[in-house]
Amino acid sequence: MPELSIVIIAKNEVENLRRLLPELRTVSSDILVVDSGSTDGTADLVKNLMIGLVETAWLGYGSTKNLGNQKAKNDWILSLDSDEIPDKRMISELITITKSKHELSADTIFLLKRNLYYCKRKLNFGGVGDEWRPRIFNRRHAFWDDKLVHEELTALGPSSYKKLPGNLKHYSFGSRLEHRIKMDRYAQFSAREMYQKNKKANFLKLYLNPTFQFLKNYIIKFGFLDGVAGLTFAYENARYVYLKYNYLKDLEKN
Repeated sequence: MPELSIVIIAKNEVENLRRLLPELRTVSSDILVVDSGSTDGTADLVKNLMIGLVETAWLGYGSTKNLGNQKAKNDWILSLDSDEIPDKRMISELITITKSKHELSADTIFLLKRNLYYCKRKLNFGGVGDEWRPRIFNRRHAFWDDKLVHEELTALGPSSYKKLPGNLKHYSFGSRLEHRIKMDRYAQFSAREMYQKNKKANFLKLYLNPTFQFLKNYIIKFGFLDGVAGLTFAYENARYVYLKYNYLKDLEKN
């Protein structure tokens, strides 16, 4: 397989990048950070580490990732968020596939297992208990859609999916407040997209959808086994569902 390019989107992620970037040097010589207006020294850190840097206005998650993919040197892309860190097993597997003499078909997409660390505790159950994300692909075969949030990888044709051993540690929410702030922003993005698609907010979506979301994460998918962290995560995710429909309702009124 040809060498991977590693594309990372970031904004004010200097601490996460400080621990992530050194781990990736053994995997690829082409690491590219796409920074969207950081003010915490992210760009300076990347420059000091002599890693590729693209500075851009925020284009939305999918479009910002696609910009990085276009700027990368190689067709094969490992796409990461700045708060995702591969464990040692995954690093080893990434090195193995890049050194393999066997050519990969361009329609191959690798799925990476992601473990969410919520307030520093790993969640083993709920909606994130068995989470696999497409993260390695050939840019001639797949690209990110243009959703503002919750972007998805879109393939240009039939694909062959493989699961890569190891785990991708996801340090997305260091605190409940951080979770609320991020979900509030996501809710506004989602509401805007739904509004553009002429979707409507109604009683069922405002109240029953959040209730179902909570029950699914906390009861059906055994989130209660994660203790207080599982309860908090399920509640805040249900709150996000309520917020996005409430924001949509406000857009309809205005």
